[in-house]
Amino acid sequence: DFMTRLSEDEELLARCFVLKLLTFATGRELGFSDRDEVERIISQCSEGGYRAGDLLHAVISSNIFQYK
Repeated sequence: DFMTRLSEDEELLARCFVLKLLTFATGRELGFSDRDEVERIISQCSEGGYRAGDLLHAVISSNIFQYK
């Protein structure tokens, strides 16, 4: 039941996916200063339904990844 309810919140799943990708890619924990960029990525991908490819592309082209 918990997993079913969790999987219903697509935005939450997308946000966690982006945070984990960026943490792995940069080799550091994300901080308060990274919040705006993460929110930009999430809102940018919301129109497409948070597809994994879109999220990955947005992470790779983000300032956090580009200037790590």
